[in-house]
Amino acid sequence: IDSNKLEVFDKENRAVYSGDVVLVQGQTTLRSSTMTVFYISNKTGGGSGSSTGQNSIRKIDFAGPVSILSGTQSATSKFMTYDAQAETVTLTGNVVIADCDNVQRGERAVYDIKTGKATVDAGGKGRVQGIFTPGSEDKKKSNGGCGA
Repeated sequence: IDSNKLEVFDKENRAVYSGDVVLVQGQTTLRSSTMTVFYISNKTGGGSGSSTGQNSIRKIDFAGPVSILSGTQSATSKFMTYDAQAETVTLTGNVVIADCDNVQRGERAVYDIKTGKATVDAGGKGRVQGIFTPGSEDKKKSNGGCGA
């Protein structure tokens, strides 16, 4: 995680990264304006008044614009939430999901990490839109990416 600022609110069990937040995990890069981590504190009291233990992430909110890039796939939105307990990622606000030339647009997208199922809806703002380019999967396989 790279950002301009980090504020930890230990009594509230949250940490806020702000200012050009960049999160990298493997081949995935996520960018946002702010990232708020909500965690569950597993502190145990020691004899000297110190506390030890590990914290586990409960939820992470990303305020946008939010952009995710992973290989040939990308997504943008105004807001994103990762719910660790439900194992879901929810993008809201002008959601655009692309894989090479194939693009889906909606107001909200939910990805279930356990099942691999993604649902995109218009959220009362018109209809979900999709653009599918014939042969784009063949082009991706033969070139190792989306280039021509």
